[in-house]
Formats: sequence, C-alpha cells, structure tokens
Amino acid sequence: GDSKLMVERRKGLVKAAKSTSEVIHIQKDILLHPTNSHLFPTLLSMASTIPLTTFHQQQTAAMTRPHTTPSTLPPVPFFLSTGEADHGIPLIAFNAIKTALEQTHPITTQTIPHVGHMTPLEAPDVLGDALCDWLVRI
Repeated sequence: GDSKLMVERRKGLVKAAKSTSEVIHIQKDILLHPTNSHLFPTLLSMASTIPLTTFHQQQTAAMTRPHTTPSTLPPVPFFLSTGEADHGIPLIAFNAIKTALEQTHPITTQTIPHVGHMTPLEAPDVLGDALCDWLVRI
C-alpha cells in the first residue's frame, strides 16, 4: 500500500482537482522531464478523455490497496522500468522495490535518462525495445 505521505499527497490532489486536465497541470513537474515539456499538450489531451470520477476511483484504489510483499507475488520474472527523473515514483522507491523483488524473483531493471513518470509517452522506443529484448530472454 501507499505510505502515509503518499496517501496525504493523493488526498490533497483529489481535493484540489476540479478536472483531470487540472490534475495534469498540478502534476506537470512530477509527470514529465523538463526536456519533454513539448509533450504536455498530448498529456492534457489524454487527460481530458478521463472523467474526474475515474481519477478519484483510481486514487482511492491506490490508497486502499493491500500492502504487497515479494513473497505474496507469483513466481514470475519482473521487468521494471523508470525514468531517472520520475518524481511520481522516485528513484529511491524504485530501488527499494528492486531490492525487495530481487531476493525472490528474477528481475530486469531499466532507468531511462531524461524521462519522468510518463515513460511510455516520453521514451516509447526505448521502453518498447527493452521490453522486447526482455521478452525474448524470458
């Protein structure tokens, strides 16, 4: 589950946001690496298709999900990718997840330079190539 800090952050965002586009405006510096700011209109367009109630439901689900440990996960290989500037899941959290998983699961990780939280949007070819390479190996 989420940390207390993350729960409070999510609650604040849900309370402040009057539209999903507003969520993107509030989160812009968390979602995109500064060199990818040209993708902001695309992100806004994507957000405008999602009702605010759906965003609220997603945040509520994230805040109330049960805590998971590697021992409760199926014994399958994992591929984890992050942007070096992902402030949604900071590198310290990514590394903690990686460290916990590698105790019990085969794991491949990737950190992509000049990318924030929106890896599939910011670096689709890099992410896609890495996933394809990983799938061939497993």
